Amino acid sequence: LRFQAVFYEAHVWLNGVYLGSHEGGYAPFEFDVSALVEPGTDNVIAVQVDNVIRRDRIPAQLRANWSFDWWNYGGIVRDVALEISSNVLITNQQIVAIPKLVAENQTDSAVITTQVNIFNASKDDFEGLLSAEVFDEATGLSVHMIASSPVSIAARRSRKVQITTTLEYPKLWHFDHPNLYRWSTSLVTNDGQVLHTKEDNFGVRLVEIRDAQFFLNGEPVRLVGLTRHADSPEHGLAETVTVMAADYDDMKRLNMVFSRPVHYPQTEIILDYCDRNGILLIPEVPAWQLTSSQMADPGMRTLEKQQLAEMILAAFNHPSVWAWSLGNEIDSRSDVGHSFVREMVAYVKSLDPTRPVGFASNHLNVYPQGDATEFSDFVLMNQYIGTWAGPKQDLGPALDEIHETWPDR
Repeated sequence: LRFQAVFYEAHVWLNGVYLGSHEGGYAPFEFDVSALVEPGTDNVIAVQVDNVIRRDRIPAQLRANWSFDWWNYGGIVRDVALEISSNVLITNQQIVAIPKLVAENQTDSAVITTQVNIFNASKDDFEGLLSAEVFDEATGLSVHMIASSPVSIAARRSRKVQITTTLEYPKLWHFDHPNLYRWSTSLVTNDGQVLHTKEDNFGVRLVEIRDAQFFLNGEPVRLVGLTRHADSPEHGLAETVTVMAADYDDMKRLNMVFSRPVHYPQTEIILDYCDRNGILLIPEVPAWQLTSSQMADPGMRTLEKQQLAEMILAAFNHPSVWAWSLGNEIDSRSDVGHSFVREMVAYVKSLDPTRPVGFASNHLNVYPQGDATEFSDFVLMNQYIGTWAGPKQDLGPALDEIHETWPDR
């Protein structure tokens, strides 16, 4: 039983049996209900939702009568589905495709490494085969076969299997030509019965930050774009596909190729849109303006890590996602802010060593040297010069000082 998102804290029952809870309003979560579903009769799902704003939640209340800067809708805000699989199943797979560039936007091969996570939910050990195949997403045609390999998993246990292969002359993913491939992994019994197949789209592309520039497939590019809250007058956070697609169609027509899509993980529909239409993303968890006391709280640090892990797990295979953001406008000049950023950057890199990590700072217009951006891979600046952060003529000198502080970023 899979929920794409419930805001903010959910407690779930099936046929009167308590399944568990989940905290956080923008991430998928699920429960195994195999033993509780009653075939041939009505099954009742009950969800209790709590969206009370509190200081120990993310997004957090900052002080009395003041909270984060968008609406805290409460309820089941994204899709719910009942997913059916075999007792031995592929729970997820993480695909990394690194091209070998021979020139700008040209490659002769790519190394693809896929970590396949398998769970044996049965009471018997499993002996079988793991096979994989790569398809061109546009044509549906197979472009690469990976030889089957034996796999064994003890009863009630999980196992990780790594598959590495080379794809010859792949089409690169770029915002001007967002080519996609589909990786299909199958679990097969020794007598040839397919138990479970897991398919995920991916792209072959290389992102580099060097010499204070952003390179996509060896090409130095200038990224322009905007952002959009997941909110509409008719639906609030529980938006329809039609509403989301219409807005993103408009933004793409404006030549948007880049977005930090506001302060919380986006729905799978938007991630897929950006994959297919060429928009680079920096997803972010809603650690919005956390204070030093909040960041010092071990419970808040645990919650931050939970939300980072859920975001990364859900979005890992999307080629549109090139970096991760820890949050927005935290107290990043304090000692606690420094330790918080160092700890969270290291944690994200332990989950995904392939992408840069940063956070959006609003403290860089004066003395950037004291900011926790020092521990990030790149600079994210929220710029208010020309409004309440000084006159607009201060912007040039502020940007120069930021560049002098981190000349390689």
